[in-house]
Amino acid sequence: MGFSFSLQALLNWKRNLEDLSQMRLAEKARKLRLTEEQLERLRQERSSCEEALKRLSSLGIGAAEFLLYKAFSERRGEDLLAGKERRKEIAQEVERERAYLLSVMKEKKVLERLKEKRQKAFEREMERKETKAHDDLTVMRYRRGIRRDRSS
Repeated sequence: MGFSFSLQALLNWKRNLEDLSQMRLAEKARKLRLTEEQLERLRQERSSCEEALKRLSSLGIGAAEFLLYKAFSERRGEDLLAGKERRKEIAQEVERERAYLLSVMKEKKVLERLKEKRQKAFEREMERKETKAHDDLTVMRYRRGIRRDRSS
């Protein structure tokens, strides 16, 4: 008779939840990194546009060209604000997923400790039974030996 953990199905389920959560966390972290890269690109575009606008303004550009650069710069500013909001949302998703992952990992760890504890208790009980059976066998052999000695 081997050891059987009655909560093994629950432990397996927690392991699967942990794996899925790790994958979701990795995907959300990737999205956050991409969003931050996009924000940096937008900052650079806006900065270079503003520098070009200053440089061209000092050289004397037409109103139409000035308005074009200004509109582009303002659009990048709006894109930056929207991107910052999106980054904030994704960062919150990452934190929620991280908290969920930690809770699943703790629950799994509790189950693993319980399984280990029950496994050790089972092994001690099996060892105790084996020792008792061995002791009983030794006592029977000893008694047979005494009976043979008396009957001789």
